[in-house]
Amino acid sequence: MAWEQKRRTLINAGLWDLIAHNLSFALLTVLAILLLFSARAQGSWIDTLRGVAQDIVSPVLDYAAGPSSQIAQWADGLDATLEIYAENQRLRAENAELLAFKNEAITLRQKVTSYERLLKTGTQPTTDFVTGRIIADTGGVLGQTLIVNVGRDAGVQKGHAVASELGLVGHVVVTGKRSARLLLLSDVNSRIPVRLERSSVKAILAGDNSAQPYLDFLPRNTVLVEGDRIVTASDGGIFPPGVPVGTLVQSRGKVRVELFADKRRADFVRVLKYSQPVDVDEALPEPLPGAEPGRKPPPSKPAVPNSPPLIAGPDGSAPSAVAPASTPSSDPTPGPAAVSRGTSPGLPSQSPDRQ
Repeated sequence: MAWEQKRRTLINAGLWDLIAHNLSFALLTVLAILLLFSARAQGSWIDTLRGVAQDIVSPVLDYAAGPSSQIAQWADGLDATLEIYAENQRLRAENAELLAFKNEAITLRQKVTSYERLLKTGTQPTTDFVTGRIIADTGGVLGQTLIVNVGRDAGVQKGHAVASELGLVGHVVVTGKRSARLLLLSDVNSRIPVRLERSSVKAILAGDNSAQPYLDFLPRNTVLVEGDRIVTASDGGIFPPGVPVGTLVQSRGKVRVELFADKRRADFVRVLKYSQPVDVDEALPEPLPGAEPGRKPPPSKPAVPNSPPLIAGPDGSAPSAVAPASTPSSDPTPGPAAVSRGTSPGLPSQSPDRQ
């Protein structure tokens, strides 16, 4: 009620009475207008006035900035402390889970070792490797290749697999004396044999210049689970078995694989000098039954070519060698032996019952 009465009084009063009753508001309005025009104005006296104002205000601002910056640092420190506490709690839970997995892995390893000892399974030979560094990315729209600084001098050959600390990267396609070019798994020309680790189903990992290559030649009615690990298969004797490649991901159409190794993060790689341990073609022939082990059998005598057969006489006399048929002589009439045996050239064979 009092405010309404005061408003009516100010309305009934004149403009000067209104300014007099609101002097602070009027002064601030005039100051704002002056600052607006001064900001737009261009002149030496304006710049001088601005410099003087800045010199006056700077110590005050500098003095006020100290506590404000300190308060901001305290706030950042408090936020960092809270984040560290949350991260610590998460790491504790993850550490407990990893300890459980570690105990389970130790138990499973002991079981596998016992089974291998009982079954007398052969151990997988270790694969030798040479470490190199990626020095160039020569890939483009139509190809994806890298160059490493190891070549034939280090024992690198065409076809050797190349892997990083995360998984398979590609394989060597061209070797130089001190460098080699490797073809990435995502290249359109890349085709490598792989295997689903869970179900042992084999397929071909084919690249199409995308970040996720696809699986080709999968058997029908294959059960695929997203997240299944893909490892290399030893088919063809080029890649060592069991090298991690990637995991299955959901996609429309083709079955895609998310690779473990990324060429953008790859720096040092290992060139795996793998050779399939198959020496059955170079093995010595096994000894015959009854022969002494380690002693080679005597070589068999070669048969004499065109040796005449031995035929006993009709009166039981000693066998005599029958001379082989020769070219026709001047006598055109063949003998009875030659006719019965069909050895005369140009005549068909005849049996004795037809004579």
